[in-house]
Amino acid sequence: INRFISNIFGMTRLEEGIVQPRLQWITPAEIVESAAERLKSRRPPFQVDVEIRTGDAVVYADPILLEQSLTNILDNAAVHAIGASCVVIRAETSGPDIRFSVIDDGPGIDPAHTQRIFDKFYRLDSIAPSNKGSGLGLAIARGFVEAMNGRIEAASADPNSRGLSVSIYLPGKSIEAMPA
Repeated sequence: INRFISNIFGMTRLEEGIVQPRLQWITPAEIVESAAERLKSRRPPFQVDVEIRTGDAVVYADPILLEQSLTNILDNAAVHAIGASCVVIRAETSGPDIRFSVIDDGPGIDPAHTQRIFDKFYRLDSIAPSNKGSGLGLAIARGFVEAMNGRIEAASADPNSRGLSVSIYLPGKSIEAMPA
């Protein structure tokens, strides 16, 4: 019930334009590890592997909104990746951006659904009919990411359409390139 109320509150804030990101340069590893710990505490048997491949790069984001976005994506993976053994959360450089990816090894989804999963109240009942989710988690993640001037995408995790990869792209730069 708490997560449901939190999701409704988050969606209301997005729709009313109340979300005002507090952008700052932050270390990707801190956010990724914190989001992974939140999932582990809520879904103890679920394995989360953390991969940090950003070197000394930092990301320009709101740490609270980014962590909530990643937590929503991780939670979605844990619910829908029926039969999955683990979820990987990865941070890596991707051109001028930092890409945060959540990759599961579940059954995957039809490519026709990859953009719709970010729609408010959209649920894939055929994959997890017992899921009692609100259909707001990924919509909120998209809203938070867009409020931080980023983008979010979903694609099959592998060519055999097994698993799903959801990626967030936000501006990043090397610490060496930062002004003193």
